[in-house]
Amino acid sequence: MTNKNQLGALDNFRLIAALLVIAIHTSPLWSIDETANLLLTGVFARVAVPFFFAVTGYFTDFANPSKLRRSAAKTILVYAAAIVVYLPFGTYGASVKMLLFDGAFYHLWYFPATVIGILIVSALVRLPKTAAFAIAGALYIIGLFGDSYYNLTAGLPPVRAFYDVVFKAFSYTRNGIFFAPLFLLSGEALAKRERPMNRIGSGAGLALSIWCLAMERLLLAKIAFSPRDNMFICLFPATLCLIGFLTSVKAKPRPCFRSAAMWVYILHPIAMHIADTTAERLGSDNFFAEHSLLRFVLTAALSYPTAFALTAVKPALARLSASLRGVPREVKHGNAG
Repeated sequence: MTNKNQLGALDNFRLIAALLVIAIHTSPLWSIDETANLLLTGVFARVAVPFFFAVTGYFTDFANPSKLRRSAAKTILVYAAAIVVYLPFGTYGASVKMLLFDGAFYHLWYFPATVIGILIVSALVRLPKTAAFAIAGALYIIGLFGDSYYNLTAGLPPVRAFYDVVFKAFSYTRNGIFFAPLFLLSGEALAKRERPMNRIGSGAGLALSIWCLAMERLLLAKIAFSPRDNMFICLFPATLCLIGFLTSVKAKPRPCFRSAAMWVYILHPIAMHIADTTAERLGSDNFFAEHSLLRFVLTAALSYPTAFALTAVKPALARLSASLRGVPREVKHGNAG
């Protein structure tokens, strides 16, 4: 098992991963160089969501049903709260398909995907490791050919007929059934290792995987462009090596970074909306099309301080509550866990 002093790098990278998600949604380099923007948003930034799934798997106790239920319940509550936050901005509707797979707003799909993925992996971990990964890998391959690789095989009538059925049930194969399980299971497997992965080996593997991912993405863009570009073969080794590298680095755990990264993920579309609305009211409808990097910077500048402020609220309220009741917080919670 990895020492706690080696989990801080995971916390640190959460903030970077949240920034990469903002990059995906703002295309920072679009107005500067389209190829550079493709490499940033279509390659480097694509590790962000698999990283979040893998880290969730790393810290989830799949063998403990009560903890598993609490984890799923917490995610559902966060999702419900996020839906409420986005009601003023409009949602995609209230169908079962939307709530369970697409997300009530375009980025909120992650939360139901996490819950569904956790449920699937909780069953897979009871199987031999090879069988579990074979099933999770098969689900990912099905998702792959419904996503970035769709146009390679969509011309084959049986394949087209299969995915026609799939897309009646799901708008995307990037969901909790096809996408999340492989990365959740990978995180769970890495957490059970007796010792962290070798730093040099995992670092070299990460660099090689990212290079291969770039080649895969650029090749697909030329021969089989698909508007869906979330699932790639090289994402799997890249995510494994990224987690392996981070857990080989000693760094102090920072729980506040975990919460802040979640808030950045949830709130950044609102920050984008504020930036876009401000530009429109200043009479600059095409301003961010010409200055895409500024849109990215403004979105991050609005998102991160807000996220850290919200992160600070909960412990502050807990201290205030304990103070009002005359119970020192460390005494009240000193024997917990």
